[in-house]
Amino acid sequence: MKNAQSKVRAFHRKFGQAVRTKPGQPTDAERHARSELVREEFEEFDEELRHGELVDIAREGSDLIYCVLGAFVECGLEVQPFFDAIHRANMTKVRGRGSKAQKPKGFKDADLGKILKEQTR
Repeated sequence: MKNAQSKVRAFHRKFGQAVRTKPGQPTDAERHARSELVREEFEEFDEELRHGELVDIAREGSDLIYCVLGAFVECGLEVQPFFDAIHRANMTKVRGRGSKAQKPKGFKDADLGKILKEQTR
């Protein structure tokens, strides 16, 4: 994911979009634009999941990931440590009803605040 994020960072630089090198809040304009872009890409992805061919699902899913990685770039956050922490926590979940994983008794959420502090230093 680190390589993917560096590619999105290069795209942002090429087109004059925000690139923060340290964690920080995006401007209101950046936040609004990113939110609209992610919403639009999610709707396209959702539509393809419901009715599309695999190649279209892959295209729209990749576009959505690209846009979400762009949010991390705009906020100056490195996604990999956050992703890894969420993955570790998710792997402790248990099978629930249907296909949804459930948090077991004593489940511990990922400590994302700790990761943010590390990235802020």
